[in-house]
Amino acid sequence: MRCQIITTTTPLPLSPEICNRITVKWQQFTIWRPTNEIATLCRFISKTNGILQVATDVTYRDVVGLRWRQQIEPATTLFQVVTAIGIVRTADQHLVLIPRNSGDWEEALECPGGFIRAAHLQNGLVSVDDFIRQRVIDDLHLSTTDITSCRHYTTYNAKEILEHMLVYHFTLTQTAAQLATSHPTFVIVPPPYTPDNHHHYTKLPLHPPTKGALLLV
Repeated sequence: MRCQIITTTTPLPLSPEICNRITVKWQQFTIWRPTNEIATLCRFISKTNGILQVATDVTYRDVVGLRWRQQIEPATTLFQVVTAIGIVRTADQHLVLIPRNSGDWEEALECPGGFIRAAHLQNGLVSVDDFIRQRVIDDLHLSTTDITSCRHYTTYNAKEILEHMLVYHFTLTQTAAQLATSHPTFVIVPPPYTPDNHHHYTKLPLHPPTKGALLLV
């Protein structure tokens, strides 16, 4: 899967009312979680033969300003940005969740992943497969040889959080016991785990984008 900039699309029109709402929400958000980073993201336009056509005319500020601490009705979604997530399982099929306390969500457990940013594009292209593989390696502190398989599984059309999310499956060489020994902060749950019984395994909540992706598995 790849993202490619399309230059013939019309820039996203945002009304003065929407722009004002984004500004107010962003100010509230940065009081709650201070940040100076306003990355340019890839707005999803269309998909053809494994290539996602995107425009780079929205930012993280726009996303946060529209979705932070509020539910978006899918019918009113103004745009979606491309993201990718890795559902990572150990050699004995335990799911790996990692603590997260950043971004525009409350502290939670998540699968590794993130936004495809304009900065990731080289000559107008980026391989999402390469992006998510590297993200899994970085977030889980792995080496390339720790991954035995990586494949695109499905797409989560997450209009309620303004995301067009590519969902990947990963399998590691380590068993749950081996991974837990080297990474004690990870929450590694056995195959009966589902988002619905998450509370049986941990007190930390599940990251909302992760929950949506896991419900598709």
